[in-house]
Amino acid sequence: MRINLFISFLISLLLSSKIVIAAFVLAEQRPYYLFIIPAVFLLLTIVFKKINHVKKIVFIIPISLTYLAFLLFITFSIVNYSNEELTETKLRHVIATEEEVKAGQNLYELLEQFDKSLDDTDRGITIDSDNSSVAKVLDKTSEKRAEIFELIKSNDIYVNQHIFNEDMIQTVDNPDKLPIMLVIFKTEMLQVEYYRLEGKYQEAVDKYVELWYNAAQTVDIKGNNFTGTLIYIAITRNLGEYFYNNQDFFSSYDLSEVSRLKDSILGGLDKSFERAFASEYNFNHDQFKKVEKARPFFDLYRYLRKLDEFYFTMVEAIKVPYENYDKLEKLVEESNVESLWRIFKYMEEIPYKQTVDMLSGICENTVRIKNALSIYFYAMDKNNYQDIPIDFVTGERFITRDLPEHIEIEFTLFNKSDLYTYKIKK
Repeated sequence: MRINLFISFLISLLLSSKIVIAAFVLAEQRPYYLFIIPAVFLLLTIVFKKINHVKKIVFIIPISLTYLAFLLFITFSIVNYSNEELTETKLRHVIATEEEVKAGQNLYELLEQFDKSLDDTDRGITIDSDNSSVAKVLDKTSEKRAEIFELIKSNDIYVNQHIFNEDMIQTVDNPDKLPIMLVIFKTEMLQVEYYRLEGKYQEAVDKYVELWYNAAQTVDIKGNNFTGTLIYIAITRNLGEYFYNNQDFFSSYDLSEVSRLKDSILGGLDKSFERAFASEYNFNHDQFKKVEKARPFFDLYRYLRKLDEFYFTMVEAIKVPYENYDKLEKLVEESNVESLWRIFKYMEEIPYKQTVDMLSGICENTVRIKNALSIYFYAMDKNNYQDIPIDFVTGERFITRDLPEHIEIEFTLFNKSDLYTYKIKK
């Protein structure tokens, strides 16, 4: 009986260790209290001679349960066996140079200075506010805005917290400040509106064109996470919508040079997604590395392989949706399939499915915005209306209707339920 108690101690110690390690997936606090079980078995083993007068049934029941648990563990291990090892990822990390990291730190310092220069009242200023308030905000931020855009224009910049090089991962204290870029662009758009209000129409157009060049350079900032990518999208979408909503004003000006930034803008957004997903993969790799020894309850390498496949498919579906969206849909559908087999991969499926559910809708929304931006760029080049852009959903040119006062373009997304209509004034 004493030998059985000692074996039960070893079994419960093994199982408790595995469960405690794997529990990190579900909760930040690990259930260390499970080690009470092997501690009890060890204590009983040590003092068994003093308590051997106790009825055997008292020992047989917990020992039997422990052996049963071990049998289930062996069965689970066989069914869930995997010999996967960590393989090279499909998404490549951006390797930062010291100069790029330094430029990123300088940018963050300038962004922080700009942010601190604004009070709550300044942040609420719009073109509908009184002229003196608008002029005050524009004047107090003018120099800093110019300094920030000059830095972006003159340097290759890397802004992520995690700096990846060929040998190691180095953590840099760079809390994300890219959202401040959105405030800066909104302030720049306020400058455009103020020029118009003062009757300085050419200055307004020149500033608007300059903003597109600044946007093209901003989306090339490396090291961005998902927040940064969403900021880039918001910046370019706001610029495009401003043109679309003010077509009467821009109709007498030549914006063809802006239209020529289309490939740079859209390509920059695609690359920002690639950088963001690569960064997200590495974040998951670092976070879940703590459960590397949790097999068979959690197979880290299988989880990372599936995650890499999903991220890579997302990137490809965003870049060329009409060729790759079906592949993404298949992965999403597979993550929703309920089967007995998934019970054996339960702890892996929880974070994976959460990731798929959280991110799968990004692709369709991004395609809608890319289509809209393509239409805006097309509308800016009034001398080239015959060059109809490609619909990212179908891979074919948009269907247009040439009406007396405007050109109408419509498209639907992959679900075919929503129809988006754009009217381009001639």
